[in-house]
Amino acid sequence: ATRLKIEAGRNASPLEIEVEYYLMRGQQKVAARYVDAETNALLETSTAYVCSTSGGVVEDQPTKGWSVRGERVLARALEYELIKDVGHLMGFHLLGFKPARCLKPFYQIKPSAFLYPNEKDHPGSCRLFLAFHEQMRAGGQVAICSYAATRGTASGADLVALVPQQEARDSFGNQVEPPGMWVIFLPYADDMRYPELLFRTKKDHVSKASSDQVDKALALVRALQLPEDFECDQVPNPSLQRHYEVLQAVALGEDPTQCTVTDETLPNQALFKGPAQQAALVDFEAAFNFNAKKRKKSAKKTTAPSSKKK
Repeated sequence: ATRLKIEAGRNASPLEIEVEYYLMRGQQKVAARYVDAETNALLETSTAYVCSTSGGVVEDQPTKGWSVRGERVLARALEYELIKDVGHLMGFHLLGFKPARCLKPFYQIKPSAFLYPNEKDHPGSCRLFLAFHEQMRAGGQVAICSYAATRGTASGADLVALVPQQEARDSFGNQVEPPGMWVIFLPYADDMRYPELLFRTKKDHVSKASSDQVDKALALVRALQLPEDFECDQVPNPSLQRHYEVLQAVALGEDPTQCTVTDETLPNQALFKGPAQQAALVDFEAAFNFNAKKRKKSAKKTTAPSSKKK
């Protein structure tokens, strides 16, 4: 966990809450390393810059730059650092609060993170954190903050929303979900696109689904409901499982081609073969004329004139 602060106010002594920052990341494969074929010792890599004109190795640190309208714009090391440093201090800086309904699902542009008060190193942080947490949850509010992970990086600061999460316990009183705040990364104005506002000519026709097509789609969604006990955190990653199985086979001197992994991400055929599911699929295809479109495409392929050389 990374230790950060939530600051409210930009005066000399702002209100500070010490928190622990937990980044939600998927499990990664173990990276392969280069080793010596005879001694099995790890090999180190080094990078050298070669001049494209003379072919010699450049001893000094090369100057970084950009190409702007065909012109090369160079920057010295200090200038490059000043370009990256936008002046944001590390941590979360409170901008204000907004109703939770203003947070749209498509706003999330990065994997979320989780905040929990750091009471061990900074006593009193838990009391302040839970005071904000309870009031935000009761009022249906989210906190809008600017967030900088480090200073002097090209990414600069992110715009985030802090969403409170209520504590959850199971039937035995064990904590299932801790009380905390989710960090939702929001887009800037430069990141937003509005394809519905693009210019269209008079010949362009915007097709919309009819009420009958919407009803057929709704029936299909209801027919293909997953079991209630389905949880995504119970489905293993088939790519990782395959990686570990082959790695174990190679280490034990076994045949890696004989490794088999059950892929639970494939569709369950039993769910699609039920009578209700089959009827919903047929009605959905008929509502959108999928079969007629397929016949038209096949007819065009069969009637296409063959090109002959003259």
